[in-house]
Amino acid sequence: MSVINKGKSRQINQELVARLEQDVLAYKPDLVIWQTGTNDAAEGEDLNVFRRSVSYAITTLRMQGIEVILMDGQFYPGIAHDTHYHRYQQTLAEIAEWAKVPLVPRYSIMKQLVTELRLPFNHLLADDQLHPNNFIHACVATYIVGLLQAMP
Repeated sequence: MSVINKGKSRQINQELVARLEQDVLAYKPDLVIWQTGTNDAAEGEDLNVFRRSVSYAITTLRMQGIEVILMDGQFYPGIAHDTHYHRYQQTLAEIAEWAKVPLVPRYSIMKQLVTELRLPFNHLLADDQLHPNNFIHACVATYIVGLLQAMP
């Protein structure tokens, strides 16, 4: 198995869709695991534009025979009451349901670690105190393995 990470920092979804051919389809992947929505929410992008571009990308990938797994944004304690951010997470869940693709609930995984298991939030982050650390990546990877094992 080869893993190719073509994520670009601070890029919104429409920018990813613009490079779909070059940075995704050109590799002829069997599976795309796609975390999206965080930057769009942070940049105040239109939710309907986000919905259309994610739906378009999923349709394009599936037309090429590529399996898709979506992943929602990460949990931040300070974002608990940010309705705009939560609308993006909810919209991504709705898209996953509509497209019948699995959704990795990274937000819920991280929130549970902080609120129920009482792990200090900064123990879930890399040195930049923004991005997830290897522990969170391992938690998410374990979840994804379960999804892959359940896929036909």
